[in-house]
Amino acid sequence: MSWACRPATAQRQAGRNGGAPTVQSRVPRRASPRTHHPFVRLVATTLRPVRPYSDLLQHRLLHPMHRFVIVGLGNFGASVAEALYSHGHDVIAVDVDEQAVDDIAPHCSRAAVGDGREAATLEEIGAEAADAAVVSTGDDITASILATMALQDLGVDVVYVKVISDNHARIMRQLGATEAVFPERDSAFNLASRISEKGVVNYVRMGRNLSVQELVVPEEWRGHTLRELDVRAEYGVSVVGIHETTIDDMIVPPNPDDTLRHTDTLILAGTDEAIEKVADLASATAEEAE
Repeated sequence: MSWACRPATAQRQAGRNGGAPTVQSRVPRRASPRTHHPFVRLVATTLRPVRPYSDLLQHRLLHPMHRFVIVGLGNFGASVAEALYSHGHDVIAVDVDEQAVDDIAPHCSRAAVGDGREAATLEEIGAEAADAAVVSTGDDITASILATMALQDLGVDVVYVKVISDNHARIMRQLGATEAVFPERDSAFNLASRISEKGVVNYVRMGRNLSVQELVVPEEWRGHTLRELDVRAEYGVSVVGIHETTIDDMIVPPNPDDTLRHTDTLILAGTDEAIEKVADLASATAEEAE
């Protein structure tokens, strides 16, 4: 059954008034297989185990994202939608469940009742203009396959799919999904953070306000040493490692007298607010490189 794609409250009103199905913006009320990436080895041995995100996030660096479509509004999908919206992005959410759509409406740009497996529904909500999509259809493997294929048919090349098993993950990768996401391994907050920040190559949440992030070297830092930059005093973050990407080598601890190069990435530890200042510089560098 195909649902008319529109906000839940609009659907009920149209049913009473005999109105035609429309998609209306709800005014927001803000309230790959595992690898041995050096960043993962560093965090795994000194902090805690995490999943590697290098290939996917290098892609993210080259393809800045501003509009996201979330198909499926269970706990994971709704959490991703809310987190992306909190990052300041345009988030369109769709689900067949009216209540789920009503619940997410204050926490996204637009929320619509509709069947996300149908290309026509996705086109009606503007999915073809999305920079990326997250498919989170619960235990319904068939729905995740159909939604992914429909998104790809509309030209959405970056699709993250919540999966429930290794077999499910293998199927989605074969279909060309950007990543098969295991919710028990990757929180909604982490997924939203790493696909929405330019210049961020890896991201690990360490606590309520603490994280470890791998960032590209900001343009103005290149050609300087850590000693010259005095990053801890100037920004309140610690550089715990330098990743020499050309030879895939991690230098821990970093030599304060080594000159930073454009091919390096920095492993920073600190509060979210402190790292965000450096991330802003890295984001500007990533945008200039496009």
